[in-house]
Amino acid sequence: MTTQSGPYLSMEAAGQVYNQTDYAVWCWCRKGIKARSGQRVFLKHIRSGRRLLTTQAWLDEFHADLTREDHAGLATGAPVEPKPNPQRVGDVAAAQAELAAAGI
Repeated sequence: MTTQSGPYLSMEAAGQVYNQTDYAVWCWCRKGIKARSGQRVFLKHIRSGRRLLTTQAWLDEFHADLTREDHAGLATGAPVEPKPNPQRVGDVAAAQAELAAAGI
């Protein structure tokens, strides 16, 4: 399949270009990546039946947009808060309760 932006790439083929899994590329399309500026950047794609397809031009644009948004976030000095891991939060709470029960 080809388009004015070039031949379409499957998620697997796009992942191979950047040494990423097909799931990672799928996430770039569906969930996007939150840049340091706070903006969520998405990879352009089309859907053909059950498959998502993208192009090399769209991948280049995605990475340029992500880089631009990261630089914008760094310029403002806005901190990027890590996403808390619910399992770890629960483990820490359980450990604190155990220490408190032991009188430590």
